[in-house]
Amino acid sequence: MIKRPLLFFTISILAVAAASNERSAARAAATETTTAGPDAPGSLLMTAQSVNGVALSWSAAAETTYPVSYYKIYRNGVAYATSTETSYSDTKATNATVPGFTAPATVYAYTVSAVDTQGFEGPQQKQMTYWVYHNGVFSWAGDYSDVTLNYKSTAGVPEDGAYDISVTAKTSYGYAQPYSGAPAAPEWAADIGAFKYMILDLKPTIANQTWRLNIISRLPQGDVYNNKVVILPGAYGPAAVAGKWGHYKVPLNPDLAIGKGAFVGSISGSTLNVKSVEPGMSVQTTAWLTGPGIAAHTYILAFQSGSGGAGTYTVVPSQTVASTTIDMQRTNMYKFSLLDNLNVSANLYYIDNVGFTTE
Repeated sequence: MIKRPLLFFTISILAVAAASNERSAARAAATETTTAGPDAPGSLLMTAQSVNGVALSWSAAAETTYPVSYYKIYRNGVAYATSTETSYSDTKATNATVPGFTAPATVYAYTVSAVDTQGFEGPQQKQMTYWVYHNGVFSWAGDYSDVTLNYKSTAGVPEDGAYDISVTAKTSYGYAQPYSGAPAAPEWAADIGAFKYMILDLKPTIANQTWRLNIISRLPQGDVYNNKVVILPGAYGPAAVAGKWGHYKVPLNPDLAIGKGAFVGSISGSTLNVKSVEPGMSVQTTAWLTGPGIAAHTYILAFQSGSGGAGTYTVVPSQTVASTTIDMQRTNMYKFSLLDNLNVSANLYYIDNVGFTTE
C-alpha cells in the first residue's frame, strides 16, 4: 500500500519533465525560426557615383516572422549605415573617383541586409550590379563608335524592357565603343574596382559570330589601350547562334586586367623591374602603385620588356625603390570596345544588359 503512491508520483514527475522538455523544444524551434530574420534584399544596384559619393538602391526584402524594420548597409565588409528606405546615398565615399585621372581612386564595395522589428538580421545581399545599359536605359555619357548604334531598337526582340541596342557595322571591323560619364562618374571615369565581372548579352544575325572585347583607360595625357583582349564567346558563355541571345560574363581580373593585385619589384629612375606577379594578376599601364618607399601618385606609363608579367616597365615619377612587394590598382575604365571579329561589312547584331557585377 506504501509503494503505489510512490510509483504514481514517479510517473507524474516523468510526465511533467517530458512536458517541460516539449515546451523547451517548442521555444527553441520558435527561436530558430525568428532569429533567421528577413530574406536578403534583391537587385542591389549602384545607381550613381561622384567624386565623394556612391548611390545605391535595392528591392524590398521579404519578411519571415516579423515585418522588416530597416536595412543595414555594409561598406567594405564593415557595418556602416542604416536606411528605412530601399535606397541609400553614401556622401562620405571620399575619393570614390578622381577627376583628371591624376591619382588612384578609393574602392568602395557594398552589401545590404534587412533587420526585422525584433532586431533579427537576415543575410546580406552581396551581388551588387552597375548597369551601363539595361531595360532600354543607357547610363553612360555617349559613344565613340565606328558603327551605327540604336539604343532604342526593338528589332532584336529585347530580353528585358522595351528596347535593346542594335549595332550595324559601317565598314569591316566596326567597333562599338561607349564612354563613361554622368551619372556613372564625373570626368568620364568609372572606377570599378568594387566589381568582379563585366556582363553583357549578345545576339548575332549570322552564324559563328565572334567579338573582341577590350578595355580603354585614361592617364592625364589621354587614352591607354590595354594589352588584354578577350574573344567572345570563348570560355565566357554559350556558342553564338544566329537569332539567339547569349549571356557572357568576363572576369575583370585577370582577363580584362582591371582590379587590384600585387607584385615583387624594384624601381631605378623611371624603370620598374618586376620580378614576380601575384597569381592571376596582370601588370598594366595606368596601374597606380603603392607600397614601402613608393612616391605618391606613381603609375605605370608604358611597357618595356614586360607585357603583363615579369620584366621592365616605365613609371612616373622617377625614383629609387629597393626590391619590395608593391600594390597595384588598375580600376579606371574610360571606355570599352566591342569589335566584330569576323570582318563582315554591314554586319548586324544586338546588345542588351551591359554592366558590372560582384557575383
